[in-house]
Amino acid sequence: MNTQNQVTTDTDTFSDYHDLELRCNTHLKETTSGKPSIVIDDHWDFGRLALIDKFVRKILTNIDAGYIETTGSTGHITWAPQRWIEPYRKAITAIISPEMHERFDIRNVFVDLFLNACDELKILDWSSHVLGHYGAKREANALAFNELIATIRRLSKQRPYPSKIWHAENDHRNNFDSCVAFIDRLFSDWSRYAVVRVDLEYLKEHASDIFTLDARTDMARLLNRMRHGKRVKGECRERDLFADAAGYVWKLEYGEDRLLHFHCFFFFKKKNGAQAGYWAQEIGKYWVEVITKGRGFFHNCNYRWYGDPEEGIGEVNRNDTLKREKLDNAVYYLFKPEQCLPIRKSDPRWRTFGKGML
Repeated sequence: MNTQNQVTTDTDTFSDYHDLELRCNTHLKETTSGKPSIVIDDHWDFGRLALIDKFVRKILTNIDAGYIETTGSTGHITWAPQRWIEPYRKAITAIISPEMHERFDIRNVFVDLFLNACDELKILDWSSHVLGHYGAKREANALAFNELIATIRRLSKQRPYPSKIWHAENDHRNNFDSCVAFIDRLFSDWSRYAVVRVDLEYLKEHASDIFTLDARTDMARLLNRMRHGKRVKGECRERDLFADAAGYVWKLEYGEDRLLHFHCFFFFKKKNGAQAGYWAQEIGKYWVEVITKGRGFFHNCNYRWYGDPEEGIGEVNRNDTLKREKLDNAVYYLFKPEQCLPIRKSDPRWRTFGKGML
C-alpha cells in the first residue's frame, strides 16, 4: 500500500471529508538529510465509500437505465436522468480519479465491483471518459453513465461476484440468528434482566481520525474493564458499573455522519429495569472519560424507549413473550446489511460484532 499518495484539491460534495482526511493523516517524517518531509498516510474516503456502496446496491436491485432518451413535441431529443440516480449521478462521477484504486482498498464487494467496472471501461476521470462517447456533452454523459451501470450489472453475474454478493446480503441474518440463540441462553440462566442499550461513538472532531483498529482497541478495553469490574472486590467505578453484568452484544457500524460507532446491548442481572436509562448514561460517561480519554461521545437509547411496549429494552422477563420478541427486533436493527464498513483488504479478518457472557 502506497503511503505517499498524490493529493489533489477536491471540490465535490464530499470536500469536507477530504479536508478532514488530509488534516488527520499528515505528519512529518525525519529523513537522512535532516530535513523533515510531509507524508500523507493512506486513509479511507469515508463518505465516498458509503456512496459507492449504496449506488451499486441500487443498481443491482433494479433493471432500469440511468438516463432515458425522450423526444419532445418539437422532435428535439433529450436524455433525462431517472429519479433513482438523482442522489448519485453527480457525486459518483466526481469520485472517479486515477488514485481511486489505491485509496479505496477495502473489503467490500460493492466497492470492488465498482472499481472493476471502472477498470474494464478504462475510466481514469469522468470528463475524459465522456469525451470518448458520441454526441453532444449531455448525450455523451448519459451514454457513458448508462454504460457504467450496464457494466456493473454484467460483472455482478460473473465469478466471483455472485457468491460474494450473496454473503454480503445474507451473512447478517446468520449473525442475527446467533445473537438470538445467545440471548435465549442468557434467559435460560436467569429469569429477569435490565437490558441497557447505548450507542458508543466519537466526537466529530476526532471521528475522522479513528480507524477500525482504533475502534476495536477501544471496545476491547471496555470489555476488559467490564470483566475487571466482575472480579474486583474493593469499591471502584468498574465494580459499581459492571458487577451485575451478565452479558453483552456489540456491533461496529459506519455512517456518513457518525463514521465508526458501536451499537451495544448490556444485560444486567440485579439492576432495576426502570433505571436502564441511568445505567446507559453511566456506561456512556465511562466510555467518554475512561475508554476514549475525551474523544468519545454516546447516545442513550433508553430514555426514549423505556416503557414503550414496541421496544425490547428496560426490564425484560423470561416469560414475557411479547417483550422478548421486541428485544429480538431491537437486536435485529444491528444486523441490517445497508452499510459500508471500511475494513482494508490488507488488514486481518475480524468480526464486526461480538457477544459474550460475563
